Amino acid sequence: MTTETDGRQYRCLVNFCPMTGGIFLAGPHAPGICCYHYGMTGREVERVTQILLDWECVTYEINACRTAHLKVEIDKAALAKAWTRLQPALGGQYAAELAPPVDCSYGQWGHRLVKFVEARVREAIQKKQEPSPVAPFEEFE
Repeated sequence: MTTETDGRQYRCLVNFCPMTGGIFLAGPHAPGICCYHYGMTGREVERVTQILLDWECVTYEINACRTAHLKVEIDKAALAKAWTRLQPALGGQYAAELAPPVDCSYGQWGHRLVKFVEARVREAIQKKQEPSPVAPFEEFE
């Protein structure tokens, strides 16, 4: 397993996952899996994917931040532009939590977004499994 890449960005190999697949299980030139799906099994994969899709406005900014290699003078402008995109999508509840502090760089803010999404994924995994709306299979005689 490797996490090295030659600069190319691959999507996570889990269907519909909006994140880049940075953990390469089959070598650096093959699609990888994202850090949120790595180690998940069964229904956890579906729940993680749904959380990532629910928070796609945040995951978009994480991916944008990861691919940006900015000079210091451009950093603040990029951060302000990213926050302008994200803030309206968050509503009031999470805006205060995710607002970039005054002395924060774009990369540091991206790390805060990663931690935020990690917390949402952990919450979803730790919740008790909801009963299925589908009736259990019954064998007919």
